[in-house]
Amino acid sequence: MLVANTTIEYNRAAREWEATTGAETLSFPSGEQGKQAAIATAIAVADQELHEALSKMLARYPQLGSRVWRIGMLILAGHVQIAQEDDVIAKVKSYSHPDQIHTVIWSGRNYFCDCEDFHGPHCPRVRWRDQRLCIHVGAVQTLNFLGRWPNDLLPG
Repeated sequence: MLVANTTIEYNRAAREWEATTGAETLSFPSGEQGKQAAIATAIAVADQELHEALSKMLARYPQLGSRVWRIGMLILAGHVQIAQEDDVIAKVKSYSHPDQIHTVIWSGRNYFCDCEDFHGPHCPRVRWRDQRLCIHVGAVQTLNFLGRWPNDLLPG
């Protein structure tokens, strides 16, 4: 798996995840937590400000879990594109299925997405408005938080 300029692979012989950036290779324990730590490290190497924002998001909303780092992967891959069509705010290319593009819209006081995760039973809810937060909505909100989204395109 490639995250920005870092290659993340599982080394079966050593039973650990490895994140290789240039000539440096960092090792992480096997399992899902090791994989997420490797992804988080790759994001930190590529964009420290993004890593800090995602870390704060995870601390505030621990129910997001690994979704936080997948949000970072979407942003670093450039999969979030501005859309100016009615209530459509963004079109987000799927990371795991590059042929799929998901639409993020603003309606009322919440964001909505057409992905399966957003409409599924396990999509986490955050904030007092009970906002569902799939990785696509999270990517748009993170870019807005970082000031990397044109303010005139966001709802007031």
